[in-house]
Amino acid sequence: MDQLEFFPIDVRVTALDPRAALGPHTRVRGLWQVAWPGEARVHLVYHDRHGWYCEEHGPACRAVAWAQASG
Repeated sequence: MDQLEFFPIDVRVTALDPRAALGPHTRVRGLWQVAWPGEARVHLVYHDRHGWYCEEHGPACRAVAWAQASG
């Protein structure tokens, strides 16, 4: 049974164009910015030949799951 969220978190997930952000020769398949309200920093999540990972926190970062769910 799914649990209802009474106070949903407004997480902002923005897909970026990897070629525009990283250059035309990048091998990155997907790139996302993930931001939580009230946090100053934005997580940058990559999807490439190494898998899914946050630039700063690695694959265990909670931002990775949000990026995967969005795209």
